[in-house]
Amino acid sequence: MINFDVNMCYSMPEVRESAGLAFSTLYKSAGMQAIDEIVPTLLHALEDDETSDTALDGLKQILSVRTTAVLPHIFPKLVRLPLSAFNIHALGALAEVAGHGLNFHLGTILPALLSAMGAEDKDVQTLAKEAAETVALVIDEEGVEYLIAEF
Repeated sequence: MINFDVNMCYSMPEVRESAGLAFSTLYKSAGMQAIDEIVPTLLHALEDDETSDTALDGLKQILSVRTTAVLPHIFPKLVRLPLSAFNIHALGALAEVAGHGLNFHLGTILPALLSAMGAEDKDVQTLAKEAAETVALVIDEEGVEYLIAEF
């Protein structure tokens, strides 16, 4: 699956989009093994300045085709405190494509973002506010109940 990991971080968006669709097919046949072998590699690539943007897009492609299966593996890794500016950015970006599955992770995401809003670093504060706004804007009607419960 090494080549698959590389394609998810490839510089051309079309290749990452095709790899996301291929992931859906791979998941149908390999199940959790596909997630266990690919998602950690992409999460690790998020930490590298050279691959972070393409890895984030690769994760977005995977989420767009297999949201429910993949979200539980991504969000817990991104909300480790203290949140980095990039992890906050990634949370906001992934929330945009998470759809209905985001509702079930609000209890994980929102406390971390609220904590980051109190950080000393003004950039982290601003990014956390923007990510929280994105989360609030993309949740569906059912998610509003989860949101209210969190606050």
